[in-house]
Amino acid sequence: MHNSNITVLIVEDDIDVRALLAAVAMPIAHVICATTVRDALVMLPQADVLVLDWMLGDQTSESVLDEWVCGNGGPCTVLSGVLSDNAMRLLYAKGVHHALTKPITIDMFTSILRMYVRYVEQARSVSILMDEIKKLRRNMIILALMLAAVAGPEIIGYAKALLLI
Repeated sequence: MHNSNITVLIVEDDIDVRALLAAVAMPIAHVICATTVRDALVMLPQADVLVLDWMLGDQTSESVLDEWVCGNGGPCTVLSGVLSDNAMRLLYAKGVHHALTKPITIDMFTSILRMYVRYVEQARSVSILMDEIKKLRRNMIILALMLAAVAGPEIIGYAKALLLI
């Protein structure tokens, strides 16, 4: 099983392709799957990474991609049996990291997923550090205000300097 707390949403209507992608992804990340646009839209908030079949039945999965980009915005690969150059340009313009035509090799899919997992883990680490910096900044402001209140006007310049750091 995987040792990551990253969730990959695989949206694919072909049962064999979905099973293969999920089996390859399971050692790398937690995997959830959807087969329809409606199911994918419901599952998007749970996902950190999106692997999206562009054609689901007779419709594109454009609404899933648009919701992903506006919401989670994490790494995304779009797969399709056929993608024109114009379609690929549109997908990249929408924020897709990879737009690939099927079939893709297991090695390529594995490499892409591993890169995505590292990216999400690094983004989470940065977010945690930023939260800690905000807490420290808030504590410095409280300390500066307390110093100004206790020491009076002569320390206000020092308190202001602390607030500017």
